[in-house]
Amino acid sequence: MILHLQTSPFFPKPVDIIGDYLTRQPSYYELQRAEEQADALALEEYNQQAVPMPNHIRERLERLNARMRVKHES
Repeated sequence: MILHLQTSPFFPKPVDIIGDYLTRQPSYYELQRAEEQADALALEEYNQQAVPMPNHIRERLERLNARMRVKHES
């Protein structure tokens, strides 16, 4: 923009002023922040739609965990 002001006899157009902003690539931190926000929204949506574990699966998992604890203590 400074080069434009120094070399052009005309006033800059709005696109000349904001042109750098529109073509600028986001920084690594901006990308990371956007990705974290998307992950947080996805997790919130998942938690809203989540349902409790069925009892037969919970019981089977508890039996499996109990069996694994006995093997490790031996």
